Amino acid sequence: MWGSEGPGAVILGFPLELLMHRAALEGVMPAEMSYSGLNLDILTGARALVLAPLLALRRVPRWIVAGWNALGSALLFVMAAVALLSSPMVRAFGD
Repeated sequence: MWGSEGPGAVILGFPLELLMHRAALEGVMPAEMSYSGLNLDILTGARALVLAPLLALRRVPRWIVAGWNALGSALLFVMAAVALLSSPMVRAFGD
């Protein structure tokens, strides 16, 4: 039900963000790729936990959903740039 409306599917990424943070703490991946670094995409998942049930009840104005989508897209763009810059070929953030 929620997955077809957007935020429900994003909720599934929330545990992934927690695992990515753990991987950064363990040194498996660059810290910039977790929320302790430059990955603030966890905010999209946290807000989706609130927004999805409200959408199911049809109690959310359209401008809030549009704003949620715009901010989520911006955070995803930033994360894609950080992932590219953190790759072994570029190493913009060092070793």
